[in-house]
Amino acid sequence: MLKQQLQQKLQQKLSPAQIQVIKMLEIPTLELEERIRQEIEENPALEEGVDNSEQTDDDLQAEDKTDEWEESNDNDDFDIDDYMSDDDIPDYRLNISNTSKDDKQHDIPFTAGLTFHEYLSDQIGLLQLTDHERDLVNYIIGNIDDEGYLRRDAESMVDDIVFQAGVETDDDEMKRLIKLVQQLDPAGVCAKDLKECLLLQLERCEPTESVLTARKIISNHFEEFSKKHYDKIIRIVNIDENQLKAALHEIKRLNPKPGSAWSGNILEKSLSTIVPDFIVENNVLLTSLEDLLSRADYVSMNTDLNPTSRHLMNEKTFALMKPSAVIINTSRGPIVQEPALIAALRERRIAGAGIDVYDI
Repeated sequence: MLKQQLQQKLQQKLSPAQIQVIKMLEIPTLELEERIRQEIEENPALEEGVDNSEQTDDDLQAEDKTDEWEESNDNDDFDIDDYMSDDDIPDYRLNISNTSKDDKQHDIPFTAGLTFHEYLSDQIGLLQLTDHERDLVNYIIGNIDDEGYLRRDAESMVDDIVFQAGVETDDDEMKRLIKLVQQLDPAGVCAKDLKECLLLQLERCEPTESVLTARKIISNHFEEFSKKHYDKIIRIVNIDENQLKAALHEIKRLNPKPGSAWSGNILEKSLSTIVPDFIVENNVLLTSLEDLLSRADYVSMNTDLNPTSRHLMNEKTFALMKPSAVIINTSRGPIVQEPALIAALRERRIAGAGIDVYDI
């Protein structure tokens, strides 16, 4: 059976440009500025413009008022007595404060941190380098990925820096500066692969028997270690099961991704400050770190490891503590700088230390 129908439809489609505009309107101001900055860095054809627009209405009104005031001054003599009256109210009676000492001031904290590459670049300032070497080191740091690895070989970087920046160098100099960057913090940075990353970290550990065994396993038998052929390692290295467990324990303490602490968007990390719903202030005194260290009998470290908390307790902060004070660290080893702690204990600048974690 043949049927004839008439339908009317109304559709509205958005172009890709309109969709992008809608998405950008939903972005907060800080993320929008970060997005613009990233686009300018990635697209060399974009430039940051300067607003040279004409004067606003407020500026024109301000100029008109100034002209009128100057004209009035030219025509009339100014007498302050004409503007004074006996019933003027004093200023202090016009000010009012509806707050009391019990009211809480809720501020939104904002923190700013360093990126992984900025953290490495800051350490270069402590090295004695020529301008030529500094340019090469900055180029090497720029080629390190977010996990802390240098995925390119020295030969390819030598060719690229000659064509891109016009800086002439050779393979030997590039390899020497790569070794220099590998001495920076965090340990294991600028390695070409996981094997070299683990070896760089083991080289900074105290050369105990288990550490030396771990070095031998990683250096000579990394393939067997990665495949967990532990029986074969025991037979080849000529060690017993307990020695193998001790060596594996040292290896498990290492960080396979040295740059992971800085991974993620810097804006997201800066805005990740936790704002508490309420603060318990019953007999609690809010004070600075310096004042706390100079007055506390026991200092307990309870914080995560990040670029700002690394070596928070150093020679300078230990000098603020009382000779009878005790420091306790059960959070992360690198928060306490071990050479400064040892020096403070030997010189009896503090009474003692309780350490459950160590800096490797």
